[in-house]
Amino acid sequence: MLVVGYFFVDAIFPPRRGGSYPVAPPGLVELLIPLTDAHGILPPWTSWWSEDDLTGRYPERTTRRRIESQAPKIPLGYLRSSVEVSLGWDRLPGRYLAFGETYTDERSDANARGWHTETMCGQHLHQLHHPGPIAERIVEFLDGIPPRDA
Repeated sequence: MLVVGYFFVDAIFPPRRGGSYPVAPPGLVELLIPLTDAHGILPPWTSWWSEDDLTGRYPERTTRRRIESQAPKIPLGYLRSSVEVSLGWDRLPGRYLAFGETYTDERSDANARGWHTETMCGQHLHQLHHPGPIAERIVEFLDGIPPRDA
């Protein structure tokens, strides 16, 4: 498989410089510690947030139940681990699609890298509300990444 570029949708991405970086921010890990069971396992991510935080994230109860039923339980240790980032990983073309202001810093970073960015009016998990139009926009966005010779 040949990587020809990167495309992120309302998400964080690795820093520009190489090295070892935490999988999750330390503040998030600290917030999740009380949710772990006796074996250090977290409940599915869909239960990490209050009902107020989740208001409007799902288009209807059926979608929410389907997503919650598929959300895995993960060890807190995974979030405490780190990942190695290769220097220069972002030399290929990149695209960034944001929904609202959740990932403002990431969108700014993408702009600073010279990536094409776009913000659609919405909130995190917006693709659950309008999957067709968002999929079409992603395909259009991906068409902008030029193919590389093998």
